[in-house]
Amino acid sequence: MCRRAVVSLGDENYLGAVFGQVKGCGKMKIASLGGSITQGCHATAENRQFASLLAEKLGSLLGAEVEMLNAGIGATDSLFGCARARRQVLPFEPDVVVVDFTVNDACGEIYKESFESLVRLLLRDANVKAVVVLENCFFDGRENARRLHSEVAAHYGLPVVDTALFFDQAMESGEHTACELSTDLLHPTDLGHGYIAQMLCELFAAAKERFESDEKSFEKPCLPAPLTACGFENGVMFDCTNCEPELSGFAADGRVGLPLSDAFQKGWTGARCGDSISFDFTAKKLFVQWRRTVSRPAPYAELLVDGEKVAELDGAFEEDWGDFSCMTLVFEADSAKAHSVTVKVVQAREAMPFMVMSFITFG
Repeated sequence: MCRRAVVSLGDENYLGAVFGQVKGCGKMKIASLGGSITQGCHATAENRQFASLLAEKLGSLLGAEVEMLNAGIGATDSLFGCARARRQVLPFEPDVVVVDFTVNDACGEIYKESFESLVRLLLRDANVKAVVVLENCFFDGRENARRLHSEVAAHYGLPVVDTALFFDQAMESGEHTACELSTDLLHPTDLGHGYIAQMLCELFAAAKERFESDEKSFEKPCLPAPLTACGFENGVMFDCTNCEPELSGFAADGRVGLPLSDAFQKGWTGARCGDSISFDFTAKKLFVQWRRTVSRPAPYAELLVDGEKVAELDGAFEEDWGDFSCMTLVFEADSAKAHSVTVKVVQAREAMPFMVMSFITFG
């Protein structure tokens, strides 16, 4: 029913290697890395999110024990995915990673580079046998990063599912309305999540048929030469669990046991004017991840690199759907040398402190 959404089964060696392992041990680990759709926003229960439904469907299809890691965090893109993958996805040792950032990535070339960097980072891992590209869509035809992601997927021979190929036809034919499939023209309803899971399962089912018709052994292909500079492949995310910046008034987040989907954790907060946090780094690029909030009045900070003011960070977020994890490029150079970055609160709001979630380096 959803087969038309399967753009490509990819190089047979990717999923062939997965099926070969499942045939041998009866187990499979799959991770879903993406934004709010992957996280399951607007599904009425966890077991109605497409990631959970996919694990259930794959278990039946493969006759195997399927373990799923849902690594979706709302309002995040493939650039942040590059920073997260080593710490939050690869330790799970997944056999397959479904990557879904099409509606969160913009159409600029930087997102082609960040998406390709993420694909290469994942495929380099010894445990990851396949990366599946999931191209989600807006239900009102808005532009997304599909073209850029498709170019990368084709270059690496990756399996691809494009949900618009099913959803657009379903709406044009009158089979479903946009309101039946989506709550807000972006996030799927339970029905929409069910269809996405089915589209992905159709891909696995078709690839399984191909695997069963070929008795050869399958090995993950070697990586081709990159399309872009891939400058985001070696990202490192520093938060209060793996670094000790100089704190003056800022306090580390000591909470434990929060879900992975909560972006606002493991960082530092400053509630008074003059509070500051300083971090020494050696890298070509530095991003600061910080919170913008819908609460009013909002805090305000300034950012200095090597003592020189380079940015102002306005904590006020103008959208109405919730607080936003903002990832801002604050330093870039041709070579990696030692530098220092300082965030200083200049407009204090004790009820809503300024939050730095992490420092992220590349190169």
